[in-house]
Amino acid sequence: MHCLLRATIITFVSSGLSVISGILIFIEYSLNLHHDRLATMFVFMTIGDFMYAVGYIVGDMRYYDLYEEIDNVTSTNCSILSDDASNDLLCKGQSFVTTYASLVSFAWTCNLLITLYLYYIGHHRPSRLREWIMHIVGWILPGIIVISAVSAGALGEDSAEYSGPWCWVRDFPSKGERILWMLFAGKFWEILTYIITFVMFVLCMKRTSCGRNENRMPEYQDDVEIPRFCYAWIILMVTRCFGTARFFLYVSDVQVSDKANEWLLNLQSFGDGSLAFVNFIFYLFTNPPFVRKYWNRILAWNRNGDRTMLIL
Repeated sequence: MHCLLRATIITFVSSGLSVISGILIFIEYSLNLHHDRLATMFVFMTIGDFMYAVGYIVGDMRYYDLYEEIDNVTSTNCSILSDDASNDLLCKGQSFVTTYASLVSFAWTCNLLITLYLYYIGHHRPSRLREWIMHIVGWILPGIIVISAVSAGALGEDSAEYSGPWCWVRDFPSKGERILWMLFAGKFWEILTYIITFVMFVLCMKRTSCGRNENRMPEYQDDVEIPRFCYAWIILMVTRCFGTARFFLYVSDVQVSDKANEWLLNLQSFGDGSLAFVNFIFYLFTNPPFVRKYWNRILAWNRNGDRTMLIL
């Protein structure tokens, strides 16, 4: 099996898990009568992750159809060139959706961590201006960025040279121009998100370790709801670090073996598509009240055989 086809299958599996996880997060949120601001921002972040996963599935189906004879290809560099693919409307549409979705996810991850820190220092109720700024940064700014990229013809097929079995920034003749658009359409904002969220995480942990969380947030019934959102930056970095590593290898012209590149591609294919899935596992199943509630219902069902007890 060619490495690009293998990456396509991996991306399809991880993205499918994220789509299912995103739906479950939306259902859990809609059935929960207690909607605090952090949970709402987490759902906004999940919307971006959900759109991202759906776009990847579309990109996978396109790649599978485009390279259905891929097993006959003898190249081992995980890169297949296609002169006809760069102008594919489906490719550009998928790139538009996934680029916008990833920027939305980055923006709301930053909003989440910044809001959490402001809660820690006593700003429990955001002003109307701050809410407007968060929504502009979370929804409108990503739209401006991706529309600018589309207008300049920067999105399209890259022949999996520096991404994976999906479309993103097209294959420019000039490498410098290609790198600038890669930064503008994602990587700069991704790295900036790492920095902002890490700083907010450190500040939040500092407030907690110094015992200065006396300003308990009135919206929360359980303090465990607060710190678990701090780790959003870790989940983002762990899932997307392989794509970032491939980006830096590409920028610095570092040559790695075909085997190492294939491993990085496979890890990126799983990580990039799995963000909503990993968030679902972490945020829901590390929530003790949630786990206790369903564990008690499972025990009651085992004792009584009443299947309706498992229904929310």
